[in-house]
Amino acid sequence: MNKLASRLDGLLLTLKRCKGRVCTRPWEKLHPRGNVRNLEDAMDARYDVFYGEKQHLVTFTECALGQVLSVEGALEPVVWQDEWDSWSWAT
Repeated sequence: MNKLASRLDGLLLTLKRCKGRVCTRPWEKLHPRGNVRNLEDAMDARYDVFYGEKQHLVTFTECALGQVLSVEGALEPVVWQDEWDSWSWAT
């Protein structure tokens, strides 16, 4: 369940301020090389640390009557970088 929730959180963060093409193809923002096109692709174990530990979470400090940036946490997601496949996440 945590694995799925982390992917959905990254997707929600991408969609919360999307514009143009990102609104209909949010996975392209998270994975610009096109290696992830849908939730099934994102569920691959190679992305577990990226979504579970490196991706920003959707947070807010209060429930405002609209989008008030000063009470919101991260506004943009972390974007996957291909070199992370061979990089040690422990460093």
